[in-house]
Amino acid sequence: MRITTLLLLASLLLFSCTKRDITVNQTHTNETVDGNIAPPFNGVSTLQVQNFINKAFIDLRGREPIQQEMEQAVLLLEGNDLNDEAKEALLNFLIADASYFLRFWDKYSAAMLEGITRQEVAGNVYQYQVALEQAILQGDEIVISFIEIELNKLQNLLDALPYYVQGEIDINGYMARIINNAIYDEINMGSENFTIATFENLFKRSPTVDELEASRLMINGFSTQFLFEDGNSKDDVVEIFTSVPEFYQGLVFDIYNQLLSRDPDSQEMSEMTEILIENRDYQEIQKMVMKSYEYAGF
Repeated sequence: MRITTLLLLASLLLFSCTKRDITVNQTHTNETVDGNIAPPFNGVSTLQVQNFINKAFIDLRGREPIQQEMEQAVLLLEGNDLNDEAKEALLNFLIADASYFLRFWDKYSAAMLEGITRQEVAGNVYQYQVALEQAILQGDEIVISFIEIELNKLQNLLDALPYYVQGEIDINGYMARIINNAIYDEINMGSENFTIATFENLFKRSPTVDELEASRLMINGFSTQFLFEDGNSKDDVVEIFTSVPEFYQGLVFDIYNQLLSRDPDSQEMSEMTEILIENRDYQEIQKMVMKSYEYAGF
């Protein structure tokens, strides 16, 4: 039967009343279903439905569902014949929670910022604020200008997650803030290391000799062309890195490896990249992958 708005709302209201205990660092595994279990929907057993729910909770919330959450999710899916609308409702519910976005931060922080927490970023912001106050007292205009620039970048990094949650920045702006700050610079010191690391982090490849040289020149203030775009500053390099088609391909690569433990094939890469370029909705690509037969199992 077709899903109804009323049933979805009722199911999600049940979800919203559940107390949640969050754990992290769990992984999901695919399980073989016993052939003797009676399937309720076209050969799909309740155990298969539960496996999908369990994987979805772990991948999006970083924990397994508690019993009540599992029961409600099974009711939602089986009550609507396991259709895509019901899957989407469950995934929307899982994404619309602080634990999803904290996991989103942790995932890219681990990959690109050596696992720094937002609390540690806040500590860095405070240190720069103290340094700025001291520079102002000493009247050192050059130092003041430098600290103000770096402080602004660190504050942008700290604000990246709440701004992304609120829709004030998109995935491009979020990733730009991840790579444009003193913490990332300290990990990848110098224009060459910055360029190599950013190619690997965002594009999943190393730069060519020409790309490395063009980036180095632009970072150091020379007017040149990098990845077929003009610029003359590090901010321009960051903007180019997070706006070219290869940036979106890298995100698709991330999503497929996180959810399916494999690279996307050429058709998947082309289709998903095109969608991501058009709407810049990272979570939409996640949901599309998770609704697939390969991920869900039905």
